[in-house]
Amino acid sequence: MSTLQPINTDMLKRLFTQSESQANERLSAIVEVYGAHVYPKVRLADVFRIERSGIRRELYSFALKAHFDFLITDDAPDPLFAVELDGESHRHSRQRQRDRLKNQLSDHFGLPLLRVTARHLQFRVRGVDLLAWFVHSWFAQRFLSEMQDGGQLPSDEPFFASDLFLSPALEGDFPLQLGLEARRRISQLSDRERWIDPAPSHIIGFDNDGNAHVFAWLRVAKQSWLSTQSAARAQHFPVMLSDLVCDLAAIDIADQLAEYLRGARRSRTDSDIDSEIARFSSRFRIGESFGFIRDSSSLR
Repeated sequence: MSTLQPINTDMLKRLFTQSESQANERLSAIVEVYGAHVYPKVRLADVFRIERSGIRRELYSFALKAHFDFLITDDAPDPLFAVELDGESHRHSRQRQRDRLKNQLSDHFGLPLLRVTARHLQFRVRGVDLLAWFVHSWFAQRFLSEMQDGGQLPSDEPFFASDLFLSPALEGDFPLQLGLEARRRISQLSDRERWIDPAPSHIIGFDNDGNAHVFAWLRVAKQSWLSTQSAARAQHFPVMLSDLVCDLAAIDIADQLAEYLRGARRSRTDSDIDSEIARFSSRFRIGESFGFIRDSSSLR
């Protein structure tokens, strides 16, 4: 009678790194609310119909060897989108080339691809981390699109995930507006303090790689300002990066304002803000701007 031999773990590889294990747990908890599923380490050639697809030889060969970190599917299971967890190795030129090939294949076959880092799992506001924000936003946008297709919403009016007032998967009103509470704090302080603007002003720009950048500023006293910059990397994923960077900027400005009011932060001058706006405008392709009147005598 044969007996089981002990497993030699030294000869076997662990399936997940610690970050991948955390991402897998987070993704599984998020998508199960929508009846979706997570499949880790799925080969690209098992997702894309690469045979006779017309893709060049380099992409064909790469698809046979490479895999997605995570594939999200519906019950069928048909692919919905993929998620890549990019670590430190993705800074190296060889890995960046592999990332470009994976992006090209995802674009060619029409599969949304979300790229996140460990920071997306660590940052948390209003009970939502950034990985969750991206995924919930995708499902919310899908829901809004289905309502438009069904005639329940106007077909010619754009709706974004941040417009969603309530979500069965998340708590609070407008749960995908990460900066909502921060803006409320600023507005409340503006009602109390004469010189504080009711909301941050901002300018949004995009670099040559499609990454979104924002410079935001807030008047806190006559000729005194707080400011911040934020950015989000370009995604092959249908989300509004401008909404995200503005929310992140509002959160930072609200935190700075609390420090300023208790004397723990210095303000900036008119010329500081003008210089930053000019520098920002020269570096990026401007996509959107919003600002309150700069002349302090006109305020209220």
